[in-house]
Amino acid sequence: MYDLIVIGAGPGGYVAAIKAAQLGMTVAIIEKENVGGTCLNRGCIPTKTLLHAAEIIEETKIGKGSGIHFEEMRIDFQQLYQRKNEVVSKLVDGIENLLKSNGVVTIFGTAEIIGEHEVRVGEEKLSAKNILIATGGKPIVPPIKGINLPQVLTSDGLLAEAPNLNN
Repeated sequence: MYDLIVIGAGPGGYVAAIKAAQLGMTVAIIEKENVGGTCLNRGCIPTKTLLHAAEIIEETKIGKGSGIHFEEMRIDFQQLYQRKNEVVSKLVDGIENLLKSNGVVTIFGTAEIIGEHEVRVGEEKLSAKNILIATGGKPIVPPIKGINLPQVLTSDGLLAEAPNLNN
């Protein structure tokens, strides 16, 4: 039996889990994908990594006015997205290590609350004195004609992989 089970390992969940563990509670955190939530995996951090590349491009353009010229500027989207994935992976690893070093048990899977003090993840049943739901958010897709066309993306889809500009 845990003192606390946290469902969702985004910024709200993992911070709460770590603080509870630091206060002496036995804590498990359940995450269906990657720790860090939307911000780290499909939002703020990937966007900032891509924005940094855009800022470099803009600085390069400004450099022309200062006498700095480049013969060819080319953007390798595959490499750019690989860099984004490396940044995200490093931060995810850091959060996983924080959880582990604070004694938080991380369980990957989809949580289902099955009783006042019980949670099921797959076939495993867990019990806790307290359950904290910190499941975060996801993009809303409005019912618009054509929304399912391949060219229509949510922020999740846009940040998931490099665009194919050959189409």
